Amino acid sequence: MAFAFKRWDNLDVGTEVFELPSMPFGTDFRLMSLIRDYTNAITEDMESEHYKVVANEIAEFPASSISDIIAKMLIRLHVEHAGLDDTTLVFAPIGEDGLRRLMEAQPTLADLYRQLPKGWTEALGAVRAALLVERDYDRRVWGPANEVEKAGGARVPDAINGEAERLQDIRCNAEDYLIRMPAKTLAQFAIKYLIGFSWGRERGDHVDLCNEARRLLGVEIPDDMGELDLLLSNLNWSEG
Repeated sequence: MAFAFKRWDNLDVGTEVFELPSMPFGTDFRLMSLIRDYTNAITEDMESEHYKVVANEIAEFPASSISDIIAKMLIRLHVEHAGLDDTTLVFAPIGEDGLRRLMEAQPTLADLYRQLPKGWTEALGAVRAALLVERDYDRRVWGPANEVEKAGGARVPDAINGEAERLQDIRCNAEDYLIRMPAKTLAQFAIKYLIGFSWGRERGDHVDLCNEARRLLGVEIPDDMGELDLLLSNLNWSEG
């Protein structure tokens, strides 16, 4: 994936202002929660120190994917070159030295973005690979240790639980990347839905997936449509 900083077109903010990119697909949901807290803190009062406290929490968050590394780097750069256009975070480097430091980060970000899955096949492969590693660890290490605990023996060591949680985080991040990737076919949509909601799972992506299903079926939803008309519209694709 090519990356380059994009200029921000509001000259009232500054002469050298750049867009803060969206956080990449697959960013850990806990990290995204911290980033939302950071955004809220800096938009509420850019002069306070609270947003820097949240920024430190983001800096200390353990990255478990390339998406996490990119997201942390983007926020670090924003702390260094903090800018705000109303409620939109932007990079606003000060002087030539600030601009130079921001531009020096561009090649690193470009290299990181290139390492993200480039399409459906790679993203699906990342989920499968993460699942295989997690399943292997569960069978070889965590599962046997858990059986010992259930039989009245020693508790599962913290290190084993910690590694199981780390592998689960990697798999969940890979799933998130895949599910947020727009499906091109109904088969891809079905895979995403099964990942999110089979076996009693509830990922919370219902609204996004419903909208995607309508897009794939060519169903248009006017803003003023009532509930019953909305339900009827879901069937319109099969008419004729």
